[in-house]
Amino acid sequence: MFLLLSDLLNDTQVHIIQLVVVFLFIVGLDTLLLITLKRIFPKVTLIVLSVILLVLGLFDLTYAFYLVALIYMLSAMTFIFGNIVEYRWLISNTATPKDRRFRRDFRKIFDQEDLVNQLVSAVFSLSKTKTGALITIERSNQLTEMIKNGSPINAPVSAPLLTTIFYKGTALHDGAVVIRDDTILAASVYFTPSTRALAGKVGSRHRAALGISEISDAVTIVVSEETGRISIAYRSSLQPVSPEDFRKVLVDYLFAK
Repeated sequence: MFLLLSDLLNDTQVHIIQLVVVFLFIVGLDTLLLITLKRIFPKVTLIVLSVILLVLGLFDLTYAFYLVALIYMLSAMTFIFGNIVEYRWLISNTATPKDRRFRRDFRKIFDQEDLVNQLVSAVFSLSKTKTGALITIERSNQLTEMIKNGSPINAPVSAPLLTTIFYKGTALHDGAVVIRDDTILAASVYFTPSTRALAGKVGSRHRAALGISEISDAVTIVVSEETGRISIAYRSSLQPVSPEDFRKVLVDYLFAK
């Protein structure tokens, strides 16, 4: 087909078509990278290289064009792998595409204040006894596929039940508890841990919490087994929370619009 086109078109027309194809490819890749990359330097670098590449193409400077094209592709790949977390939604993982895209059209009506009270009571108790815990509360994105690797519970959320689940002597204390509305759906659920480089020593529970926050809008509470400290993972961020601020931060995240 390309040979047929080359026979029908002159060299100038073929060159123009090639430039248009390259232009569309660059615009598409630049758009993806500019939207997802957060730092200014990668964005400016890609824009400058794109402009130089198109100018070289217009003036038919072949060798310089291929050299800059190579630099452009290497830079793009470097920026992508350097910010791989931003592209986790493009990579297959435990959550199916249906789970990642599906947003609930309605929410069950339940006593939100009682849910918060039960969670706060359980977390404070777990923190006081330095009992490691991982509690994930769904928001808009359902985690139906993920909870299949856990043990079904389907019981109302209560502080005594949560503290019992995470007690070291139980069979369900490893992994996460997943809550939907005011119901504990499952326990001993395992998430794909985050591979992001993090400062300081970060345990497996914290990496698992960060991992689920990178692919869903769930709120995940972590209690450290070593220190009893409380952290919350939400929207790709993991932050320590003091007992005094825990209730407020939890409510802000759980019921944010």
